[in-house]
Amino acid sequence: NGADYAQGAVSPGDVVAVFGGNIGPIAGISYTVSGGFLPKTLGNAQVLFDGVAASLLYASASQVNAVVPYGVSGSTKVQVTYQGTPSNTLTLPVQAATPGILTLDRSGFGGGAILNQDLTVNTPANPAAAGSVVVIYCVGGGVTNPPSTDGAVIGVPAPVLAQPVTVSIGGMNAQVVY
Repeated sequence: NGADYAQGAVSPGDVVAVFGGNIGPIAGISYTVSGGFLPKTLGNAQVLFDGVAASLLYASASQVNAVVPYGVSGSTKVQVTYQGTPSNTLTLPVQAATPGILTLDRSGFGGGAILNQDLTVNTPANPAAAGSVVVIYCVGGGVTNPPSTDGAVIGVPAPVLAQPVTVSIGGMNAQVVY
């Protein structure tokens, strides 16, 4: 999981981080949107799910971040290719959702990437007021309604998750607005 680096299952549309050696360019490369779509290749690196090239967000010699294609189901075979050389294949289970909250420092630990209603960063020193709205950035929500297109940058209004979403804050259920 690209948010908290949990290992195991993936879900359609999930952002994943793949780690290894010599799986991408020495100097890391981030994506550039072209024609409203993310690239399927970065620095001669690709990530394949059942042979389908995934959209890429980042590629370096030791890490490639990809968006799982929406068509995966059951289980999926994942493979990285760099300069035409394939890695070994890893089979992962696919489940409806694999939620992970993004973190402020991108480490997968510590404070979540959460904004308060006034768009300030939510921290212990700057908590949200009771009853206010917060924005929680996460990945792994699964399929959407209407269905999302692989690699497409989503506009406004964005599709909603097809699965029910629940949020608990301090052990209490929060009202999910979107």
